[in-house]
Amino acid sequence: MATEKRTIFLACVTLTVYALSGLLQQGKFLYPFPLNEFIFFGISAYIAIRNFKQQKLLYSLLILAAISFVACRSYNWNLILSSESMERLDHGYTTDVFYVLFYGILSTLTFQLAKNNSHRVHLPTYFSSILLILVGSIFALDSICILGILLQVKTFYNKENTTTTPFVYLYSFLAFLLATKELTLFLA
Repeated sequence: MATEKRTIFLACVTLTVYALSGLLQQGKFLYPFPLNEFIFFGISAYIAIRNFKQQKLLYSLLILAAISFVACRSYNWNLILSSESMERLDHGYTTDVFYVLFYGILSTLTFQLAKNNSHRVHLPTYFSSILLILVGSIFALDSICILGILLQVKTFYNKENTTTTPFVYLYSFLAFLLATKELTLFLA
């Protein structure tokens, strides 16, 4: 089993066990979704550091996407900003810009992965995924963004173990994180 696959599997199992322990203790099935961005950043950074020498541009884009994912949630800014600054941040467009930047970088990364994978980019699938992510971003529906992310995986997925395999795992993990957030909000 690849290190990336094992790392992501352990993260998914840990989050699920945490949610199950909440079900047993409090009677509520709750994933710790406010930590999703930091978890994704940590795992992305770990995978990027392990594989940075192979493809510097792709892993740099991954790190930028992960940083944008952390910065797109206003509750994450609460860790470093004062109350007054948080109020200005809530009334501004900073988090929205980072949200669009996150999905823009992710889409650019997908295009680069498909192009580097030496097979024809499925443009209809790629543009459909961007459209789904755009609609999901505009209406703040993570479930539609999940579909877009999964379509993006289809764009560059290759059955053989290639240099894109860690990204397949990461995109799947991102879809898992977004799905657990939706599930938690649905059950709450």
